[in-house]
Amino acid sequence: MPSQTSIRIGSSENLAEIKAISGWAIERRRLQIRLKQEDLASRASITSRWIREIEGGNPKSTLDDHLRCAAALDLSVGFLAIPMLYMERHAKIPRELLLPNLAVIEEQCIKAVSGHILDALRHTMGSDPKSPDYKG
Repeated sequence: MPSQTSIRIGSSENLAEIKAISGWAIERRRLQIRLKQEDLASRASITSRWIREIEGGNPKSTLDDHLRCAAALDLSVGFLAIPMLYMERHAKIPRELLLPNLAVIEEQCIKAVSGHILDALRHTMGSDPKSPDYKG
């Protein structure tokens, strides 16, 4: 459960920041693969004007629109999830983090979470080698 001092990701101010970061990442990816806004709009089934709004960080855009653009650009959802994690921890979000392919970072996150859950289960069941109740 989040502490009382944690931020609310769903607040309009925080969602606006997430959308601004997302728009920046979408634009960077689109430019990286040399795709025109009109072509991205066609792939994402939205208008090219709305692509300009998304890339410009318009807070009225929906996360669904951002996710459609991400899918059209083969961007991972990590470009949204990682900034949310940073915001939850009141940490500055380094935009440079969002430039490379996030697959390695995402894989490490999945392994860390899975490892933590498995360790907790082993400890609960008494099969953790670090546990004093270990029955080996």
